[in-house]
Amino acid sequence: MYFKAAYIWFVGDPIESLPGDEPANIAGIRKEFALALIGSYNRDAMGLLRYLYKNKKWVEACMFANKFADRLVDEALRQRRDYSSSAPDVSQVQFDMQGPKTLLQSLFQQFEDKAELRNEILQFFMAAPQTVAGLLTCVCSLLSQHPNVWRRLREEALQYSTKSCDYESVRTLRLYPSATLALRTASADTTLPVGGGMDGKSPIYVPKGTEVKINVMALHRVPSVFGPRPETFYPERWDFIRPKVWEYIPFGRGPRACLGKEKALVEAQFALAKLARDFKEIRCSPEDNKGIGAMNGMPERCNVVLIRA
Repeated sequence: MYFKAAYIWFVGDPIESLPGDEPANIAGIRKEFALALIGSYNRDAMGLLRYLYKNKKWVEACMFANKFADRLVDEALRQRRDYSSSAPDVSQVQFDMQGPKTLLQSLFQQFEDKAELRNEILQFFMAAPQTVAGLLTCVCSLLSQHPNVWRRLREEALQYSTKSCDYESVRTLRLYPSATLALRTASADTTLPVGGGMDGKSPIYVPKGTEVKINVMALHRVPSVFGPRPETFYPERWDFIRPKVWEYIPFGRGPRACLGKEKALVEAQFALAKLARDFKEIRCSPEDNKGIGAMNGMPERCNVVLIRA
C-alpha cells in the first residue's frame, strides 16, 4: 500500500501506468527495492572495506532499481518534449507559470542531469515503504505507555472529525527520527563553527572530501535545547522549547533533505487520527514493548492492544 501511495504521490498516476512493455508487478518491485536497500546497508557497514562486498542478488536488485528510475526519467522527458513541440513559442513560459503538478515535475525543474534525477528518484522510493510504517510503530509504542497523551489526542481527533489530528504535537520524531544518521561530504575546504579545541567550542577545519556524520538521535537529546530528561517522551516540552533550524532535523535539512517528508507526515497524521477516533484505549505490557533496535532506534518489538470505542 505504501509503495503504491508513494508512486502516486511522486508521479501523479497509479503504478499500473508505469511506462514499459510489461505490466507493473508491485510485489516484485517492492522485493527488488528491499534487496537493494538491505544490501546497501550491509555494504556501507563495512566502512573502508565496502568495495569488497560481493552479492549477486544485491547487484541485480540495484540494476533493477536503476532501470525502474530510468523509465520514469525517460517518460518525463518524453512528456516534456511533447508539450514543448505542441506550443514551441510559449511552452516553457507556460510550463513555468503553471508550476509543477507532481514531485517528479518539480525535480525536472531543479535538475537537468539524468543521473542526478535518477539518484533523487531512488532516494525517494527506497525510503517509501519503511518511513511511515516505522513512524507509526514508534508512535503506537509510545502512546501505549502514555495513556494521558492518547486521551488528549483522542479528544483532538474527535473535535476535528473531518481533519487529521496534529501529529506534530506528539513529536515522536524527536526520539525516533526517520534517519538516525546524516552523512555529508565536504565539496570544498570549509570550517564548522564549533567542534574544535579542548572544550569543543572552537571552529574546526574540514578539508575537501571529508565525510561528516551527524548523529541525529544524539542531536535531538541535547538538554540545552530540549530541556531536562530529553530521552523521555514528554510532548508538553514543545510548549516551551524552540529549537533552531538545524537543531531539529528528523527528515534532514537543506537540498538533500527527505523528498517524502510531507507525504510521510500527511499519511501518519491521517492514520493516527483514524485510530484515535475509532479506539478509546491503546494498551501494552512492558514485555511486549521494549528494547531498541539497530534500525532507526525503533523498539525491537511493539505489540499493542486497541480497545474499540
